[in-house]
Amino acid sequence: AILVSSQIAPLLAADHERDASRPAACLVPESVAWAGDVTDALRHRLTDEQEVRIVVLGSSSTAGTGASSLQTSFVEQFKRAIGARSRRSIRVFNAGVAGDTTADMLRRLPKDVIARKPALVIWQTGVNDALKRVPIDRFGRELTLGIAELKTRAIPVILLDQQDFIGAAQTPNYAA
Repeated sequence: AILVSSQIAPLLAADHERDASRPAACLVPESVAWAGDVTDALRHRLTDEQEVRIVVLGSSSTAGTGASSLQTSFVEQFKRAIGARSRRSIRVFNAGVAGDTTADMLRRLPKDVIARKPALVIWQTGVNDALKRVPIDRFGRELTLGIAELKTRAIPVILLDQQDFIGAAQTPNYAA
């Protein structure tokens, strides 16, 4: 599902039988997936700029690892969905790098995000910090630094829930 927190997604899922050879359809109603943050953050940019740029920052799940194909990754699905909803040119950049922690993403911020002059950043982080046992206070400081850097440049940020995985509940600080 696109841009839906892991706490909301189970509430919206339905039991559907499907052909295993075809990718599952997103079961999130448009009223949930598209009302709010993305359209609100972009509304003023859509009227002012010829091309709107969105950068999706993250690690392996952002890069597409674990998807049945790169075309079915959440970034590619988002790219197609938002492109179909706008008459303007919207360009989505995938800035996912497998294994990155929040500190790694901070180091990439100037080149992979800011240099692209985005109208919006969608940031998914936290899994690798928990897996690598980064202290929660350090994670919070690094995430806050990144958000502050983007805010000083008037770039709105949407934080995307981290990827859920088998064993997450046993990973120290994963829920936090």
